[in-house]
Amino acid sequence: TGVDVYVNGVLKGTTTSSGTIKLKDLKVGNYVIEAKKAGYKPATKTVHVNREMSYNGMNRISLALTPY
Repeated sequence: TGVDVYVNGVLKGTTTSSGTIKLKDLKVGNYVIEAKKAGYKPATKTVHVNREMSYNGMNRISLALTPY
């Protein structure tokens, strides 16, 4: 199964089997992205979405999970 992805503490979905997820409708601003999966330490990254990123939606964020 995939990894649960949260944006500012709200579950936004689960990654695909290849480990990707599309986060739509992120407006300009700062966000805390968190990835969680049973048996792994959560991974967190704070990101800033600027106007260009919000408009074209072509950005990638990488998070790596570490087993407990």
